[in-house]
Amino acid sequence: TDVVGALRALTNVDCIERETTFREFEMMWKNNSLVMDKWFSLQATSNLPNTLQNVKKLTLHPSYEENNPNKIRSLVSSFSRFNQLRFHASDGSGYEFLVNQVLRLDPLNPQIAARLVGAFNSWRQFKTSNKSKINYQLQRIIKTPKLSADVFEIVSKLLS
Repeated sequence: TDVVGALRALTNVDCIERETTFREFEMMWKNNSLVMDKWFSLQATSNLPNTLQNVKKLTLHPSYEENNPNKIRSLVSSFSRFNQLRFHASDGSGYEFLVNQVLRLDPLNPQIAARLVGAFNSWRQFKTSNKSKINYQLQRIIKTPKLSADVFEIVSKLLS
């Protein structure tokens, strides 16, 4: 807990010590799945400008299991629910990333995919430019052939 707290203190600091500390933490805890979930989550919630690129890179990390619900929650869900700055980037890249994950997961685990869509629950409260980008991504989902009932239900409610 103390080590994670120290790591949390460096999460939003762009310095060589941050990179070194995250790397050392990874080496020390790479065989402990629960601790690595915290490592993923901390990186997903960073406010640094390259966070989305880092999150995408982390989806390829050896400790990240792309179909494991705990890993998905620690990385993808943490990014989309707890990183408002980077998820709501003005270019819509955060929305596109999330929808790509939803569409990848839907045939494999529709419940997790549907939960991820929940990050858009308050989309109508955002400024017009964000709303239009989110609407575009929701339309992408709803137009997907063979969409699961779980995801269809959530998205159709969001769009109505």
